[in-house]
Amino acid sequence: MQIENKLCNSDFAKIVDGFRTGSIDSMELLPMIKFDCAVVSPLVLSGSDKEYTVSARIMFDDPIGNTACFNAGIKEFGITKSSKEIDLALKKALESVDELGNDIAYGLLLVEKVVNYACMIRSEDSFDSFVLDSKLIEEQIEKSKKEKDRELRHEKLEPFGIVHANSGFDLNAQSLNLIPMYEGYDRWDLFGGKKAYRLLPRSFAVKLLKCDENSWVPEEQFSNAERNVLEDYVKKKYLKSREVAGKVCYFGLEEKTRTYLIKALRTNA
Repeated sequence: MQIENKLCNSDFAKIVDGFRTGSIDSMELLPMIKFDCAVVSPLVLSGSDKEYTVSARIMFDDPIGNTACFNAGIKEFGITKSSKEIDLALKKALESVDELGNDIAYGLLLVEKVVNYACMIRSEDSFDSFVLDSKLIEEQIEKSKKEKDRELRHEKLEPFGIVHANSGFDLNAQSLNLIPMYEGYDRWDLFGGKKAYRLLPRSFAVKLLKCDENSWVPEEQFSNAERNVLEDYVKKKYLKSREVAGKVCYFGLEEKTRTYLIKALRTNA
């Protein structure tokens, strides 16, 4: 495994500024890494206006935790260990940009060397590679700012929630199995996300697609939360409804909405 660290002082300065202003609380420097011999939790940098912590957990299949750092040729800073685990929690006062850079570099080196050592003694191939650069830091800072904005609006990424963003792609709702459906433009929004989106569960989107001109879907096939959305879509003329034998049925989903949902479901599959 190889980790290429392309971060520079300007990146560390942005992070320090983000912690001091409260615009960011944490960022993921490395994703979860999995091998047969070892699993590494995401390498996370968290902080406040006073201190920061570089943290990760390395879990081994073999009982090598107590000796892995020594055998991998890396010094031990801010770690606790047991036979099958190494926990990194390197905590420092938020004072020096250079020191922050050094501690991030140490966290990356620890993961790289220790995991490669674990793979070596198991003869396990470790060809994974990771690159940390300015783009990653900017993306993480921007992501954190958007999450902060949602907190100030009291918005949550949850089924049927209404959230603001510049685009549906900004919401990163795919991992939650939610599809952002455009609701309208909010020119009065104070936080910069002028477009409002409703987050539709994939299961609801699939049921919604069944409401075509030839298939009238009765209301009892939908939950209360789903029926609230359906009634809203009827008012907006995205969908049609008709009462049949005392029951409301939904049909005639607008073609533009249908096309969008089909594309979203395929993209998120």
